[in-house]
Amino acid sequence: MDGVHPTTVAYGILAQELINVMRLAGVEFRKPDGITVRPDPVRVDFRRLVRRDTLINRPPGNLAPDLHVLGWADEVLQLFRSSIRFDSSFRFDD
Repeated sequence: MDGVHPTTVAYGILAQELINVMRLAGVEFRKPDGITVRPDPVRVDFRRLVRRDTLINRPPGNLAPDLHVLGWADEVLQLFRSSIRFDSSFRFDD
């Protein structure tokens, strides 16, 4: 939601691409027993990720009211910044 951190499903996409590159490099993936080699293709279980992704299963409520308040605050602060001039020599000393 913040445009920086991936969702659970997006992490799965990144993991799948990393697996693909590692397989091209000859890395063997093993089953949970640590002995048995997993056959190709090694795939991320996206059905499981979709079930666990809270942004898909429990999306947040409407953000429009919050964004409206933030937009209003930004406009007001911009108004104050443009109408109040500060003397650059002013210091907050005791």
